[in-house]
Amino acid sequence: GAWKGERLFSEQWIERLRTPSKANPGYGYMWWLNTGRQAVKAAPESAYCAMGFGGNYIFVDEQNDLVVVVRWMPRIDDFVKIVYEALDMN
Repeated sequence: GAWKGERLFSEQWIERLRTPSKANPGYGYMWWLNTGRQAVKAAPESAYCAMGFGGNYIFVDEQNDLVVVVRWMPRIDDFVKIVYEALDMN
């Protein structure tokens, strides 16, 4: 939640979005969690992403210090797999 030493998002907000909701363990505070690797199979379970209309995604993998933002992508899973392979993270 910080960029160049400046806090962009509070730690509490980040923690809330990583907490599974009671209604759906794969969803937390308007972000999709990778519980059971259901959202993005190539990524660790600790990853999470925002999925917007029209194939707009923000994918976050804190474990590997990775943020991926894409637009007009039909599925994020295949793209993230290519990114991990390119970075030799599998």
